[in-house]
Amino acid sequence: VGIPPSNYTLSILVKVLGHAHRVPQAFQMVEELSQKNGFRPNVQVYTCLAQACIMNKKLDRALRLHDSIVAEVGHAIDEKF
Repeated sequence: VGIPPSNYTLSILVKVLGHAHRVPQAFQMVEELSQKNGFRPNVQVYTCLAQACIMNKKLDRALRLHDSIVAEVGHAIDEKF
């Protein structure tokens, strides 16, 4: 019981995990929570993931994330990304 997570709460969790240098857990959290709660991560969540990668010097992972987002239909890249 409780309030289900949304893209807003997911983006906050990703930011916190990025600051804690827990990038793999951030990616896992996005996948698990979005699947479990039936929503698709939005561009803000993906931007937070990319920022977490860059902040933690995982540029290759940020670039792979970018390429996968561009390949997905329906996701526009925002200015921050």
